[in-house]
Amino acid sequence: MLKSLDYHNVVPPPELPTRQYRLLAATDEQLIAKFQASGQPADLDELVARHLERVRNLAYRVVLCNATADDVTQDVFIKVIRSAHTYRGQASVATWIYRITLNSAKEYLRKKTQAEKHLQRNSTPSEVGSDQPVYSAMQKEMVGEIHQALSKLSVKLRSAIVLTSMEHLPPKEAAAIAGCSTATMHWRVHQARKQLKQLLNQHFKP
Repeated sequence: MLKSLDYHNVVPPPELPTRQYRLLAATDEQLIAKFQASGQPADLDELVARHLERVRNLAYRVVLCNATADDVTQDVFIKVIRSAHTYRGQASVATWIYRITLNSAKEYLRKKTQAEKHLQRNSTPSEVGSDQPVYSAMQKEMVGEIHQALSKLSVKLRSAIVLTSMEHLPPKEAAAIAGCSTATMHWRVHQARKQLKQLLNQHFKP
């Protein structure tokens, strides 16, 4: 004979965090719309979490300085929160955020003093984190020279090569972020590669 269940002692399953699941499942555009309706910055927490790492990486590759990249990243998300109510969907949210990142990075570079620029040119990519692999002396030299060559490009050309070759964005999306035509982006990438090749050949030629 089956033993009857004592329903009074059955522990109900924990409630599912439905709000959290809804936020995780929401698109970037839906998160922006929710913020526009509520006006609560907390509604953008998930959006910030989604894009934080890529914004930080893009900022670093443009400014070539860890401390400045951190400042740019903080500035970007302050601007995102302050201007999210004006977003109207002319571009994807990701493109909008990365355009803010690129513009903020350019602004920081314009404001840097000559001394800070000197320190920036002499910093190395190995500073990015303690979990970076240990490079051989030759690898360190090569990475350092690439870093130095990038720092000698104009901000527009550096941004073009960062967006297309390092962030692996298609030229059309890179152009939307940089605020130029696709044809101009192709030209900037071509010029950036040409100048990088010349700079690196000068160093490594026998």
